[in-house]
Amino acid sequence: MPCEALAKQGRPRSILITHALHGILIPHAFPLPTFNSAPMYYVYLVESLSTVGERYVGFTEDLKQRIADHNTGKNPSTAKHRPWKLNTYLAFSTKAQAMGFERYLKSGSGHAFARKRLL
Repeated sequence: MPCEALAKQGRPRSILITHALHGILIPHAFPLPTFNSAPMYYVYLVESLSTVGERYVGFTEDLKQRIADHNTGKNPSTAKHRPWKLNTYLAFSTKAQAMGFERYLKSGSGHAFARKRLL
């Protein structure tokens, strides 16, 4: 049954997923994700465009505004190395997870992980 017909019946849309071994399309019906239903918490890595090698790790609930704040000098710890470019960000569903991951990235092993895997 086509996706549109399923949607009219109030059933979830069908998603076609390629089977890795045989390269065939297999229909999977599951609810499509709903966005903006819950706040997201972001851990981000920015890199200075004016100072080579200068990076900053932060946490926010509003990523666009936070990057704008960094680039306008509102954050004292990043003001002298602006402008900044967003390099990587990760979204978390809970504030505790995001803050824990930010704390990890600011640790010694977290810096090594970020250099190897995120930058």
